[in-house]
Amino acid sequence: IGHDLRSPVTAMRIRLEMVEDEESRQRLTACLDEIQSLIEAALALARGASTAEPRTAVALRALLEDIVAELREHGGAATLAPGGTFSVSARPAALKRALRNIAENAVRYGGKADIVLHGEAGRVRIEITDAGPGIPAAERQRVFEPFVRLETSRSRETGGAGLGLAIARAVIESHGGSVALEDAPSGGTRAVIELAPASPR
Repeated sequence: IGHDLRSPVTAMRIRLEMVEDEESRQRLTACLDEIQSLIEAALALARGASTAEPRTAVALRALLEDIVAELREHGGAATLAPGGTFSVSARPAALKRALRNIAENAVRYGGKADIVLHGEAGRVRIEITDAGPGIPAAERQRVFEPFVRLETSRSRETGGAGLGLAIARAVIESHGGSVALEDAPSGGTRAVIELAPASPR
């Protein structure tokens, strides 16, 4: 499916080079970019629960440190609180994508992503807190559904495709974990991710 969808997009990009009107070419290119973005996001969602990537022991603190570093490289405000290190049996690339999606969401809509990692009752708990306006309780489940965007603009820069949190939930649940949103004590929203089993190191 990925190949069948990408091929006509590539063909259209080649034909676009023959369009003489600059304004028309730019607008059509923007449309193709949007289509490409939707294709990639939809494929990522479809792969969310895939078992193709082998599971291995993943050091969560190191993985979260990488995510924080990547967010900062792109100008985002992100922190990781000091604490213990835990390992889980996971598909590394898929789990990183899921946690990065949630952290990116916190930075985009809440201004920052403050991350805490700790163990609790035999499970590992990751908290990602932002400083945004919060999400109404009635919307907290809906935001994990595909193509749902509470941000009402149609701009890809602000709204995305509405698949980031859907992908995150699919991946986390495929690892036997859970993700939920709640009010942060100091305001904003806190995403709580729980994974099992967790082994303190």
